[in-house]
Amino acid sequence: NKIEEMVIEYLKDAGLIVYDKDESGNQFSFSDGPIAGNIDGVVMNLLESDKPHLFECKSAKDSRFKDFIKKGIKEVEPKYWAQIQTYMHYMNLERCLYVIYNKDTSELHIERFEYNAMEANYYVNRAKDIASKEEHETERKYKGPAWRECKWCSYKEKCWGGSHEAPRGTIEESSTDTE
Repeated sequence: NKIEEMVIEYLKDAGLIVYDKDESGNQFSFSDGPIAGNIDGVVMNLLESDKPHLFECKSAKDSRFKDFIKKGIKEVEPKYWAQIQTYMHYMNLERCLYVIYNKDTSELHIERFEYNAMEANYYVNRAKDIASKEEHETERKYKGPAWRECKWCSYKEKCWGGSHEAPRGTIEESSTDTE
């Protein structure tokens, strides 16, 4: 994507080494049964660390961009946090350089963070558990397949089948308001 290519050029201009393609010219990738992914790249030569970093780049409109600055990726987009922890797990990387590009102002926000083995293993095991179920038995976070987070998920059909109603066991259904 154009934004990612532009950000990679910015990083290279800043003196960083960025590997975004393998020997065949393809994105680096991994596969472990039902879990697979393509990373944006690996960054090296950071002032803060001599360790290679997973490189992931996302773009956001200004209001969302400001949320990332204020709250951080883990709170604003937990699915990206899970994705990055999973990517670091499979690529054997201990650090991540996460860059968010503001689509409205062209600003960049950069976050660095470390691999968390406990979280990564949770996400990997959860994904394998979901993929292995003939009938989805784990709790669902969202009420139906029309939710934004479910719309593009590759396991939507396995999770929801043809149903457009919340089955028993959704988190919203089982949570109670304690305030």
